[in-house]
Amino acid sequence: MPSVTAPARQRLLWLIPSIAFGATLLFRIASSDVWWHVRTGQWIVEHRAIPVLDPFSHTMANESWRYTDALAQVLYYFAYESAGVAGLTVLHAAIGVAIALTLGRLAGASLGASSLVIGLWGASSLAALAMKPQVFSYLAFALLLWLLKRADEGKPRALYFLPLLFALWSNLHRAGTLGLFALGAYGLAWLFSAEKRRSLALPAVGVGLLSTLALTLNSGGLFYLLSGFGITTRSDFTVLTDWQPLSVATLVERHLAIAPLMLLWLIGRFRPKTSRLDAELLIVLGTAILTLRTGRFMPFFATALVAGAARGAEALLDWTQPHVRRSLSQAAGILLGVAILAVAYTTRLPRSYWGVGIVESRVPTRAASFLAEHPPGGKMWNSFNLGGYLLFALAPVQKVFIDGRNDTVYGGSFFAETLRAPSDASVLAKQIAEHDVGYVVAQQADLAGPGLAALAADPGWELVYWDDVAAVFVDQSRVDEPYLRSYGYPALQPATALQHAASLRPGPQSEADAAFLRDVERRLSRTPSSIGAHYLAALAYRQLHRPQDYERARNRVLQLSRERSVEITPP
Repeated sequence: MPSVTAPARQRLLWLIPSIAFGATLLFRIASSDVWWHVRTGQWIVEHRAIPVLDPFSHTMANESWRYTDALAQVLYYFAYESAGVAGLTVLHAAIGVAIALTLGRLAGASLGASSLVIGLWGASSLAALAMKPQVFSYLAFALLLWLLKRADEGKPRALYFLPLLFALWSNLHRAGTLGLFALGAYGLAWLFSAEKRRSLALPAVGVGLLSTLALTLNSGGLFYLLSGFGITTRSDFTVLTDWQPLSVATLVERHLAIAPLMLLWLIGRFRPKTSRLDAELLIVLGTAILTLRTGRFMPFFATALVAGAARGAEALLDWTQPHVRRSLSQAAGILLGVAILAVAYTTRLPRSYWGVGIVESRVPTRAASFLAEHPPGGKMWNSFNLGGYLLFALAPVQKVFIDGRNDTVYGGSFFAETLRAPSDASVLAKQIAEHDVGYVVAQQADLAGPGLAALAADPGWELVYWDDVAAVFVDQSRVDEPYLRSYGYPALQPATALQHAASLRPGPQSEADAAFLRDVERRLSRTPSSIGAHYLAALAYRQLHRPQDYERARNRVLQLSRERSVEITPP
């Protein structure tokens, strides 16, 4: 049997931090966003075209769809078509492995130093690594910086790959304009270098023009460029958690590992032969500003730090040489990097998120199944955060009201108005009237808002489905009496259900209380995996002095909360 050569062994060892990083992306899907991408990929494959008019919503039916991440969406669809949710998760992990391998190239350091940096990159960026096309941008940005670094180190032909990279990037995700900034930073540094002005600065101009053109080779064309520059200044996006400015609390809670990565970068800046004003510094400063604007850019900032941080990590490993054998210090770097990733995965992600599957306490899978099996009349209104999965599961048969396509389909005023509707009864009523809405699919977090509370109290509307993720209300005039008899909860209102349960007393029940209790128990039988259903029942049974029923419901609350890694104190 032939022996493994030293270079081959070294390449195999490089897989350790890369596979470890990929493993941190093996988590369950807890967001609705990726699902509309899967459905769009299916549409593209089936129609052999990229949609330019919206086929999935009734509010923007046949309106312009200004840009779609077509290549990423087709990849997502093929992954899902081949192996379901497991296929999506494996694809996500494979992208993670590719990111780690590219970061290792960008680091340009020993395996130990690079492993440490990859571990810190993963820990600082994990909160931004949800299964969405943005992960392709993190990979593309790392590839771009690596190619620019190679050109800077005397391999100018690396520049010739950039237009192709930008063309692919423009069809994967809408962050390619950030790459133009990085290219511009290197071009500026080369322009002020007498040694590199002729060999690199002039070719960079031509490559930059071709790369800019490449970013228009997608369904959005110029919209891709213009919206890419303006997206960080849009105030309406800041209502979304992912787009909010980076606060100290968020930094500590989600991105604490960026601190040692920055420290290593600072150490690397003071290593000999490192210029004080160069492209790396410009890119670090630029991505830092973007990250302060929104934590969504944290992986770009971390990538900008990688090369300098690797120099710093190498300096620390070199410092140990008089005391520790080189092989031991390298092994320590590898183990530390892997350990950092393991700690980030086990502490940042709830246990119920580990592995492969869907976090059904966050994604409206059961509500969508109910609507598919028992469609109400009229058109849908839905909470923004539910739209992606509802689109995947129901459209175009049941078209959505809104989903995660934001400014590519939905105008800014409509987007802001829809986000405001659950807390403003007049806005919700206006949208229902304007868009011929016959049923409302509201996320659990919106149910206590004045808008949805008013809808639930309206005698013309009735609750027909309610679990821990979503509730469905129907306009009674759009469904027949058998539908309401089969699925309706006429005495149950989400906004006041707990207060009603707490007001129950043992003994003869009023007609209203008896109807309420029937609805509580009917909900319990229909949604047996709902913590909320068992909690409400436990509260009602406690008030009615029904100890056996109370203990059964209470124990189920405890069991489900443990399974989902949430802390809930039963009544």
